[in-house]
Amino acid sequence: MTFKQKIESYLAIKENDFNYMPDFERLVIDAIEVLGLKEIERLNYHKGDIEKALISKSDLSKSNKIASLLLKNDLTIGTVKTNEELKLILGDIYNKLGIKKAPSATHIKKYFQVVQTKIKMGDKIKNGYKIIKPLTVFV
Repeated sequence: MTFKQKIESYLAIKENDFNYMPDFERLVIDAIEVLGLKEIERLNYHKGDIEKALISKSDLSKSNKIASLLLKNDLTIGTVKTNEELKLILGDIYNKLGIKKAPSATHIKKYFQVVQTKIKMGDKIKNGYKIIKPLTVFV
């Protein structure tokens, strides 16, 4: 069953006020209850984008929201990113969260233990960071 079908199924059952509500995955329920159908449709039923939207609307501190969204952007142990890539990722997250702050690759140090590294891209060598481990346990 696709994610879109799960959403439609949940809405159909919810609208008919059945006494029985089967178990739905938490993401389906949260998406409907927090974001609403129009926002889900705007996000094209894309689970990753829906998860990111839910995080941005959650009660987590801004720091935890940023960290959670970084993890959703596949910044996991061993990941290597150039400074430019990190700046783009952080800029996107700051925009989603309404943070009026210029992104910098060095901001990654607030959320992860990192090691500066050189990354060969074609015939160029760029500065970047390798993720060693998160600095905080995220829920």
